[in-house]
Amino acid sequence: MKASMTPSSHEPGLLDCLVIGGGPAGLTAALYLARYKRSVAVFDAGRSRAEWIPSSHNYPGCPSGISGHELLALLRTQASFYGISLINVHVDDLSRAGELFEARFEGGTARTRSVLLATGIVTRLSFVAGKGPERLIMYPATKGYPAGLRYAEAPFLVGEIKYKEGPPGTFIYVKATIIKNIDFATAGYLAANPAFPHQTTADQFFSPDQFDAYRLLGYESALRMIESLKLTTTITGQTSILEAYNESGSLSQLS
Repeated sequence: MKASMTPSSHEPGLLDCLVIGGGPAGLTAALYLARYKRSVAVFDAGRSRAEWIPSSHNYPGCPSGISGHELLALLRTQASFYGISLINVHVDDLSRAGELFEARFEGGTARTRSVLLATGIVTRLSFVAGKGPERLIMYPATKGYPAGLRYAEAPFLVGEIKYKEGPPGTFIYVKATIIKNIDFATAGYLAANPAFPHQTTADQFFSPDQFDAYRLLGYESALRMIESLKLTTTITGQTSILEAYNESGSLSQLS
């Protein structure tokens, strides 16, 4: 059984349960059902908010933390062991068909005895391609100090909030994440503490070096955000902030 299937070439037979949403909740529910010998398919549009998480310390069994991307990959691999169909497609319509449910999607229809909705929270934000949450995820660097450094494209993102009523708003989000060209003191602390800046908050008493590392990283992140968005001149206008953000270059260009 493959962990991913093309919906146009695969239409499940009658299912015991159809799970809509392939995040941690949906995949965990599917695993339990499959282990109880139920036929299960997970339909996922590929927009799990868990993908945004650089390091989570809230998931059981991961005391050192785990990234959302890695967690989802492990859950999908585990799902494949139990014959769970993982179908990467958006469910367009769900309706009753007698005692069954019928889910329609691009390329086919699935019939099931029950449905489990695990779609999670949908944030009403819109981003220009390449300017969304992927900017905050830390990726391996080819060079730099310390060895094995991972850094994000930028420590912030800007999105347009769409309300059901009224004009749209602007959302500025600043995230503690490793960025290029951090100062040597912060880099030194990172070398000795690889979990930085996603250390557990169980210990609220920071050492002087730890406090300075977070302070310096926060200052530099905020400074780059202000300079990139030209906030000294754009802060009074929503459109101006979005335009400055969408026209800004990558972090390496800004640094």
